[in-house]
Amino acid sequence: MPVTGSDKTMVAPPPDNTRDTVALSGLSAQQRQRRPLRLRGRDLHRLLVAAFLIIILALSYAQWPRSLDHLAYDLATRMVPGEADLSSVAFVDMGPAQSTADHDTLNRALAALQSQGVQAIGVYLPLNQPQSPSDLQRLMQAAEQGERGAPDPRWLVQLDRDGRLATTLRRHGNVVLAAPPATLPAATPGSTLSPVAEGFSGWQAHPWLAPLMYAPGTNFSALPLAEPIAPLASAARAVGAALPVTPGRGVPLAVAHEDGYRSGFLLPLLAQGGMPELEPGRGLRLGAQLIPLGPGLAAHPLPPSRDLRRGGVETVSLDMVLGRGASVTERLAGRTVILGPGAARGHTGQPADTVPEALWQTYVLGSLLDGAWVRVPAWTHGLERLLLLLVCLYLLVMPARLMGRSSGLLIGLLLGVVVFNAGLLLLLVQQLWLPVTLPIVALLLGHGLIWGGLRYADANERDRLDASRAHRKLGAMLRAQGDLESAFEHLVQARVVDDGLREELYQLGHDLVRRRQYARAREVYGHLEWLSPHYRDVPVRIERLKGLAGQGRARLGTEHSTADSNLIVDGDTLEKPTLGRYQVECQLGRGSMGVVYLGVDPKIGRKVAIKTLALNQEFESEMLEQVKWRFFREAEASGRLNHRNIVTIYDVGEEHDLAFIAMDYLEGSSLESYVHRDALLPVAEVLEICAQVAEGLAYAHDQHVIHRDVKPANVIYDRSRHSVKITDFGIACLTDNNRTRTGTILGTPAFMSPEQVSGQPVDGRSDLFALGVTLYQLLTGQLPFTADTMAGLVYQITQTRHQSISELRPELGPLVALIVNRALEKDPARRYQSGTELAKGLRDCAVAMKRGPKPGQFTGHQAATP
Repeated sequence: MPVTGSDKTMVAPPPDNTRDTVALSGLSAQQRQRRPLRLRGRDLHRLLVAAFLIIILALSYAQWPRSLDHLAYDLATRMVPGEADLSSVAFVDMGPAQSTADHDTLNRALAALQSQGVQAIGVYLPLNQPQSPSDLQRLMQAAEQGERGAPDPRWLVQLDRDGRLATTLRRHGNVVLAAPPATLPAATPGSTLSPVAEGFSGWQAHPWLAPLMYAPGTNFSALPLAEPIAPLASAARAVGAALPVTPGRGVPLAVAHEDGYRSGFLLPLLAQGGMPELEPGRGLRLGAQLIPLGPGLAAHPLPPSRDLRRGGVETVSLDMVLGRGASVTERLAGRTVILGPGAARGHTGQPADTVPEALWQTYVLGSLLDGAWVRVPAWTHGLERLLLLLVCLYLLVMPARLMGRSSGLLIGLLLGVVVFNAGLLLLLVQQLWLPVTLPIVALLLGHGLIWGGLRYADANERDRLDASRAHRKLGAMLRAQGDLESAFEHLVQARVVDDGLREELYQLGHDLVRRRQYARAREVYGHLEWLSPHYRDVPVRIERLKGLAGQGRARLGTEHSTADSNLIVDGDTLEKPTLGRYQVECQLGRGSMGVVYLGVDPKIGRKVAIKTLALNQEFESEMLEQVKWRFFREAEASGRLNHRNIVTIYDVGEEHDLAFIAMDYLEGSSLESYVHRDALLPVAEVLEICAQVAEGLAYAHDQHVIHRDVKPANVIYDRSRHSVKITDFGIACLTDNNRTRTGTILGTPAFMSPEQVSGQPVDGRSDLFALGVTLYQLLTGQLPFTADTMAGLVYQITQTRHQSISELRPELGPLVALIVNRALEKDPARRYQSGTELAKGLRDCAVAMKRGPKPGQFTGHQAATP
């Protein structure tokens, strides 16, 4: 194959008109999934705060988080100085709790209390079961009509226990009956409870604010109550719902009913005969006094400073009341007295270790009468939710950098302490309880959770940055080593998009273009454009690659080129391709096995000729591996040759679908330029050229390398320097224009020796036969053996003698003819046995011709062909 200095660059084929199905970005969906949505520090901060706000607001509507607020309330209110004056109330212990109270005993107690001058009486006993005979009315009517067999009316009066109790209630006129919680649902809940007049409503009770003001656990409208029987309820001054007293929630003074508000047990006792008005959202109006009511219409008394079972409330027993002693009269006169069981019963029937509910009600009544209460606003839950919003707003505006540090956590802790102390100060000074417990817990918990989340995110971010840097460094290293596929696999996993990553991807695209990986280069550029749109000239490069990348995104090692496909070396926006470490500058020529390019080693600036071989096109798939092995074996052997008359091979390799050999870039032309009759070289010059070729072949044969395709086209001659170089060692054994597709390897038939054309083993003497054919052609301008068919040519080479060179050019003399004839001997044993011997013969002939007769002196005495 000739290696010339002429510039024959190949123009890139224009893109076809087929619709490009590759996405503009060139990025596959799988690779897009490799980059999941990543929340930055600020975004993660906002997401955590939003999630926390939703959770904490939802918890504010639940009942169980209230236990924390109730505990804080109970502990804080015990710190309030002072104690309620309970001199206006007293408690009468009616004995252990029963399922129903004895009406006669209660009747006698009420009569005794009335005689002792009590002001008002509250009965905290179950009176929901009648104790008079069910048919008493019928018997009374029969006795009044004088029916035969009717009982004595006086005896019947003794049986009317309910009537006698009702009479006593009317006589006193200031008795309030309780409707304590029942174990079984009442038939008509709230039917006998006394109604409460409704006054002016505060803004807090507006229906639009109901969702904000909602208080969990305060709906008592459906609570089953043990309401007194109708005769007793109508005889009493009032009937009120006796709901349990609980720390933190207080005691409800009224309950919401479907037709308005109904009285609680303590409300009529507080009114002292007046007409109370309930002002929803504000409190209970008793004349000029306004008792503040919190959520659920509950009043919040100051907690007792000691156990009520061991003093604090004036307590007398039923026996002492019925005894009507002077001391009892002094103790109870003018007071409001509540009668109730003195001991609660546990599940086993034994007294429980708790304060009786009736005693609690007595204490609450005394505290409210004394004005010793804690103001818990009706809008407390609304304020609490607003504080929760403010907490989340604080967590949101706090810089994420500060939130993720321990100093930020300390600031949150200090802020919580300040808010708690402010709430405690209001309680101690103004007896005002504000709902700061849940907001403080939310502040500390939210701050801690966000702090932990940001610390965790920071740790992940550091790991991600480290991994990204590692991927980028590894990708850069692999790119420098030439492993572009692995380099892209790592660079695409780099999550930190900065100038360094962009530049690495940009250069990777350049490298892929140099290696003719146009589809993959477009994919890399597409990924870069997705990361940073309009980066440098990436959009232009993607557009330029559309016509080159084909219809798919071939991976490295899957794009196929043909032997007729040339490297694109004229692109205005594309990098010049590379083969190995060599940058391809232009096309020099084309030979039997592929294209020859001019290349440059960028590290040392040396020009090289790069011969390419498209293996996947030239060989069938089953022969590809064998051909590649033989190609690299022969090329390696040629690379070990170091002779002035043999072209130097610098590198050999395979890149994608192309095998290549990098060798000396030689000025000059092949001897094929001098084989025509009108372009023949002088005889002495031809003899010297062939002598140098013979010396090169002798050196190669000594290194156990046989050329097998010696011909004028494979010898480069620079006349200005008289330099001769043999090229294409080992290539012809792989492929040329005359080899079969089945893998049978032939040289150039016209230059083959008889043993080579016959398929017999060959050695260095076969190359000397080919050199003899070359000498013959350079001297005469024609080949010694010619035929119209391959079979005829084989017959000529193996069976017939060539035409004597003396017949064609008599002026050459017999010495030249003798050398040519010996070189073209059919029997290898009769030829020159080495290149050194042939070179010596050629130079001796040249010397003899200079000393011998003048041209034409041998006319008529031509050398005969043996």
